[in-house]
Amino acid sequence: MVSTSAIAEIRRDLAVSARALVSSFRNPNLARAQLAFVAFSICEWASFIALMVFAFDEGGAAAVGVISLVQLIPAAVIAPLGSVLGDRFRRERVFLLAEASMCVACASAAAAALLDAPALVVYAAACSVGWILTLVRPTHGALLPWLARDPTELTTAYTAAGLIESLSVLFGPLLATIFFALGGSFGISGPGLVYAALAVLLGIGSVVIARIRTQAPPAEPGPERPSAFRELGVGFRYVWSDRRPRVLVGTLGLWTFVLGFIDVLIVVLALDVLGIGETGVGALSAALGIGGVIGAAIAVVAGSRERLFPAFRAGSFLYGIRCRRSEPSPRSPRSCSASPAPARSCTTSRAGRCCSG
Repeated sequence: MVSTSAIAEIRRDLAVSARALVSSFRNPNLARAQLAFVAFSICEWASFIALMVFAFDEGGAAAVGVISLVQLIPAAVIAPLGSVLGDRFRRERVFLLAEASMCVACASAAAAALLDAPALVVYAAACSVGWILTLVRPTHGALLPWLARDPTELTTAYTAAGLIESLSVLFGPLLATIFFALGGSFGISGPGLVYAALAVLLGIGSVVIARIRTQAPPAEPGPERPSAFRELGVGFRYVWSDRRPRVLVGTLGLWTFVLGFIDVLIVVLALDVLGIGETGVGALSAALGIGGVIGAAIAVVAGSRERLFPAFRAGSFLYGIRCRRSEPSPRSPRSCSASPAPARSCTTSRAGRCCSG
């Protein structure tokens, strides 16, 4: 049972996050950056759900697994570039380029899906959304110090960004669910409608970013900057040379690997086992978002303590236990249908992954 003091602490931290969100919108440039980040965060969740549903409709669970790999492996290769692009170019321009590119990719995916283009065309456009979005989070985080007028404002901006990501775990799947339902009602592609809505949202975000006005800090005197690949190499060497970050990064990598299986499981449960259709995929993912918001609130309390490793270890243990309990019983061929709740509770840790970025 959660003690009364812990509940009070969670409520207090949530209130602080809400005040930080409101406070960050008092600075016009910060408000624009945060609004664009809302569009990105919703797109991150809704676009992946739309892609998985489209893949299942085209080729079943096998297609979902293959397309997940096609999207996530290149994204993992591209992601480290986001940490160096913001140091080499004006950050608001990198942010604008990434958000506008996502808008174009979503519009292309929407057009291809709604016009019944070959599946490979839809896959190419939709997967490119996932490849590009890996550049946004580090660029947004690096841009905030340029926009904040004082350290307090910067702190509230980071807190607000965390709250935006937590809420997007809920609102992204809800948006997908709404447009899946509309697609079913009008007899058109639900994933195509989702991508069309995301293209509009990202287009608005791009316009907002274009209005950001900031001055880059003066260049620091010093030796010539090493190449981007050399900078990346330094980071990888540091992780590999020290046992502590190696364990953390390795554990997070294993979690991500497991989440890949769970992503496929959610789609298969909704469309094949439970038979609740495309809207069911969005609804199950939205249910995860509710748990994700609660989990993020608990993580804020755990993260405020002096020793973080016990909470990290407990979370890892519970993560594994819930995944183990989601295994179907061999006594019933359809016992999978009784296991969606453990699978969903396991997947709520994805919120922690997003909010820690």
